[in-house]
Amino acid sequence: MRDESRISGHRKLQVPQGQEGRGTHHVESARDLDRGDDYYNQQPDGGAPPSLSYPQSRPLLQAQVHSLMQQLEACNEEVAELQRQLETLETFDKNSLYEQLQQARLEARAWRKRAEAAERRALVLERFTAQCRGLKEAVFEEADNLIAQNDGDMHTRGDPSCAAPASGLCGPGHATLRSTWRSDSSAGLRDAAEELLDLQETMD
Repeated sequence: MRDESRISGHRKLQVPQGQEGRGTHHVESARDLDRGDDYYNQQPDGGAPPSLSYPQSRPLLQAQVHSLMQQLEACNEEVAELQRQLETLETFDKNSLYEQLQQARLEARAWRKRAEAAERRALVLERFTAQCRGLKEAVFEEADNLIAQNDGDMHTRGDPSCAAPASGLCGPGHATLRSTWRSDSSAGLRDAAEELLDLQETMD
């Protein structure tokens, strides 16, 4: 294999065939390292090449880190405060909802009792009205029958005690009518009043 020699300064390097370009690159890199800072001082602006940048100063970085840590601590405190507020609201909402639910149940129970009592009272009043209507019809019917019977008897016997029927009811038939009406009406009213009193006691 044929070797080529290349002199760089006082050094003699052996470069294999086909790798001359790679060897040249390494040699020039070594030269740059040997130059040190003189290579950067030879730039037109006297600074570093555009591809390189010096880091910021250490005190400035420490100040930025300290500021970021303070911001992080403030955020953590805010998050903790929000969590405490959320827990407080959840607890308050649960207790408030439970109390409202209990109150609504009590009110619903009371209204149910009132509705049932009102329904019972309506039924009692309906029965009372029906009884009064029945008593009234029975009394008037019996009165008509007694009056007709009494008039027939008077005309048959010619009793002068009822010569003026327009003056009012008279005779034994009318007395029986009045006593019957009083007994029936008083009994019906008494029963209805007792039912109303029982219903009132149940509601209380």
